[in-house]
This record gives sequence, C-alpha cells and structure tokens, in this order.
Amino acid sequence: MREFYLPLVTIHIAAGVASLLTLVPPLVARKGGAWHRRIGWAFVAAMTLTAVSGLVIAGLWITVPLIVKPPAKLLSPDEAAARIAMMRQFGCFLAYLGVLILQSVTSGVRAVAVGRRRAVHGALVDRAMAVFVLGTGAALAIAGICHSSVLMIVFGAIGGLGGWRDLRYHLRPQTERRAWLLRHLDSMLGAVIAALTAFSVFNADRLFGAALPDDLAFLPWVLPTLIGVPAARAYRARYTRSES
Repeated sequence: MREFYLPLVTIHIAAGVASLLTLVPPLVARKGGAWHRRIGWAFVAAMTLTAVSGLVIAGLWITVPLIVKPPAKLLSPDEAAARIAMMRQFGCFLAYLGVLILQSVTSGVRAVAVGRRRAVHGALVDRAMAVFVLGTGAALAIAGICHSSVLMIVFGAIGGLGGWRDLRYHLRPQTERRAWLLRHLDSMLGAVIAALTAFSVFNADRLFGAALPDDLAFLPWVLPTLIGVPAARAYRARYTRSES
C-alpha cells in the first residue's frame, strides 16, 4: 500500500504546485484572450488532478490510516485509537476540500459553456452537483456534531450553504447578460480559496512552525477563507466596474 501511497502524494504535491503557479496569470490576463484560455485550462487540469488525488489520499487516511502513515514508534491501544481518529477526521476535511475544488472548477467550466451556448443553464448535471455539495456539507456538519468538532461543523455549514445557493442559482432563470461570466469568476475564485486552504493546512508546520499555540491551531484552516473571500469579492467588484 505504501508503494502506491507515496507516489500518489508526490503527484498530489506536484499538481498542487502547478495549480499555484497557474493561479495568477488567468486573473491578470485579458478575459477571453488566448493567454487567459491556455493558462486557465492548465489551472483547471492541475486543480482537477489535485482534487482527485486528494480524494484518493483522504480515502486511504479514512480506511487504512496506520498502513499508509505508520507511526514512528509502537503505540499503545489508546494512542493508536487517538491517532486513527485524528487521521480519519483530517481525511474527512481533505475529502471535502477535494469535493469543493472539483465542484468549483466544474462549475466554472460549465458557466463558460453556458455563455457560449454550448450548454443550458440549470442542467441536471449542475443541479446534481449542487445537491451533492449540499448533502456532503450537511454530512460533515453532522459528523462534527457527533465528534464535537467545531471545524467540521463550520466547514460543513459553509459548504452546505454554498451548495444550497448553487441549487437556487440553477433553479432560477438568469436574465442578466453577464450572469454566466460572474458565475465563472465566482466558481474559479472559490476553487482558489479551497486550494489555498489545503495548501495552508498541509504546510502549517512550515508556515507557522511552533508559533501557533494549541488554541490557535484552527488558523491554517480558516485563514485562507478569511483573507480569500474579501479579496475575491473585491476582485469581482473591480472587474464588474471595469466592464460596465
């Protein structure tokens, strides 16, 4: 199993680095231009590979945690149980981030297809994705309640609310001429925030070291959202003003 897990982690890291490298160019390039499209597709491919590999890794953490990440020393039964519980909880977070990234990237690509009349607004696949995100968010929140995890509750609630908003969006006719473009921007920026969250969590030790006390260990999880959401709204507002 380790022979499969370690190369998978390497692929996941490489895809994550590629997604970060292709993050900025589509934001600053002229929308719809050749540079925007080419780098944008590279970003979509890297993000998709990051999410899919992350989902597989999360599945392994949930199902066989001590096999893919064996402890450095022999653990007592209580220590082993605590380690398994911690890895499974972390695996649930990672899996949900993968779901959010896939949904956001797919939604962004679908929005462009709708704008170019290659797809219809509110298609069954779009509604199904929204329902799936809503359901998985609710499941994560319920699991958080069962395990007394505030982070799971908060992330599940945020994701579930996003799924509900997506469902409402797809159920309502969109008469605004640029609705598809704004949807594309919102979806891709949402994928960026989810990817930066995964990067922050996986590299928390390198980013923060021992500077964070235990009661602030949640910061790597929430900091990308606290910074990214206002930044995304500002970028969207600035782009909207420039195009009006």
